[in-house]
Amino acid sequence: DAVSEVPPQRWDWKQVGGAGLTEAERECLRWGAFLDDVALFDAEFFGIDSEEAQYMSPQQRLLLTHAWRAVEDAGIAPATLAQSATGVFIASVPSDYLNRLDQPGNVPLRVTGLSTSMIPNRISQVLNLRGPSEHCDTACSSTLVALHRAVQAIRSGECAQALVGAANLLLTPAGYIGFQAMGYLSAQPRMAAFEPGAAGFVRAESVGALLLKPVSQAEADGDPIYGVIRGSGVAHGGGALSLTTPNGQGMREAMRQACESAAIDPASVSYVEAHGIASPLGDAIEINAIRAEYERSHDEQAGACHVGSARSSVGYAEVASGLVSLVKVLMALRHRTLPGIAGFTGLHEHLSSSGSRLRFSDAHQPWPAPCDARGTPLPRRAAINNFGFSGVNAHLVLEEYLPPPVVQQDACNAPQLIVLSARSEAALRQYAAELAAAVQNPSLALAEIALTLQTGRPFYHWRLAVVADSSVALAHALCSFADANAGMSADSAAAAVISGSITGKGGVATQEQADDWAHAGRLEALARHWVRGGTVNWQVLRPAGVARRVALPGHPLAPQPHWVAGATGLAPMHSRQVQEHRASAPAIDDSPPKPAGKRARRREVASTTSN
Repeated sequence: DAVSEVPPQRWDWKQVGGAGLTEAERECLRWGAFLDDVALFDAEFFGIDSEEAQYMSPQQRLLLTHAWRAVEDAGIAPATLAQSATGVFIASVPSDYLNRLDQPGNVPLRVTGLSTSMIPNRISQVLNLRGPSEHCDTACSSTLVALHRAVQAIRSGECAQALVGAANLLLTPAGYIGFQAMGYLSAQPRMAAFEPGAAGFVRAESVGALLLKPVSQAEADGDPIYGVIRGSGVAHGGGALSLTTPNGQGMREAMRQACESAAIDPASVSYVEAHGIASPLGDAIEINAIRAEYERSHDEQAGACHVGSARSSVGYAEVASGLVSLVKVLMALRHRTLPGIAGFTGLHEHLSSSGSRLRFSDAHQPWPAPCDARGTPLPRRAAINNFGFSGVNAHLVLEEYLPPPVVQQDACNAPQLIVLSARSEAALRQYAAELAAAVQNPSLALAEIALTLQTGRPFYHWRLAVVADSSVALAHALCSFADANAGMSADSAAAAVISGSITGKGGVATQEQADDWAHAGRLEALARHWVRGGTVNWQVLRPAGVARRVALPGHPLAPQPHWVAGATGLAPMHSRQVQEHRASAPAIDDSPPKPAGKRARRREVASTTSN
């Protein structure tokens, strides 16, 4: 349950809306789900001046950070995307940051910092991307509309891959006042979607990003794949009871488009993540539309289709609500679990599942794998439905990624060279501690960890190399390094652990000598060479049969508060002390940029990363 009272660092909810509100009306202004530390940003890491960072809306800062994290999570060195046909598609609304700033301050920076169009373009500029860079605002369907646009751009060849992100932040009470006056907000701290207590939504914050690529390209590149986007659809409802009333025909049209573009029978979908606005009218319109489309099948043996909503747990993230739904469904597919609705008590009087294949569950349960007529397992399929009070409906069909079988080679069990680098000594020790925790995941092979860190990270001046023959040995070496009180040295007491800074260091071997060491498997010699600033041909070290990169922690950031005084009448909103890591040297990335390659038309697009 992420919902709480509005934090006092934001505003005093008891003082919002004036004295004329009833007790029930004031309770609607009390609840929300808030992110911590929205003022923090590592401007130095991204090469942005501190003053400029102050005038950037928090949406810009956070989405830039999460776009970088999404690329790292895919095991891709962000510098290798430079000059590539990578698109950026961002969902957000105009920021209320600086709304209460009495003085205009730096006007040019204020203009670029608050413009919603600058959010995707800031990401494209910092990462040096050449694909489409677009902003999307269709209210609460924005994330899925942005994703739909990204999928279309990839399939048409406008871009080879795409970053899709969304942000929803609640920085002033203005939105609360407006939605309360419209009768949309719940006086209770929990959204009761589909239930008798459905009486409005609870506002929430969310931010995140995903990287999309064609499935075949993601497989060829060895990317970790969370799920596969089969189809998407977008449609407006046209005429409705009012401007903001949901329209079932518009929802059904978006669902029909998504299923047709996915080329699937709706009966093969066994889970639908509904919008779940917690309005008796809106919920009834949505569920009736889902029932009509997902029971439209020639398969008389179609199994149950479970329906859920994340809103009861995390509130309603408005423009980023589709992002929340998408991450939830990707995790449900990954863990093969049908998610229950937290605290579900039953359907309200306007809804019924009698005689329907729809099921509303109150608890998590195993997600059975479908099979074909011969008993061969098929991928689990899910759908996400979103609609906005703008009248724009969006729908998405996803399925579980079933990787092809991998033949394990004896070489995968051989010792591996694990490399780690950072912009400062303190950051390197922190990075080692974070990696030590991650590599203890039994699903990660040591050779895959080595490949990811060798080819999927930028290289900085402060370096650590470990030669290990197991994940346990690697974790122990990383923990020992992270806990060390002594200063960095070129040689650790353990022969298989080497660390140092390349600044002013000599002793780098010739490239010919380094290549000979790589072919001979002399990993400790290569480790010393790399720590001192040498270049290594990582492909020579790649074990036969190892082609997959894995999700691992990225470079630690050192965020600092960036908040224009008086921007919202509030103190800078950060809740913890931040350890400062000063950069000692610029990044060095000795992996060459990848060629753009052939842009083929694709039906399926892989979602490789999420935050």
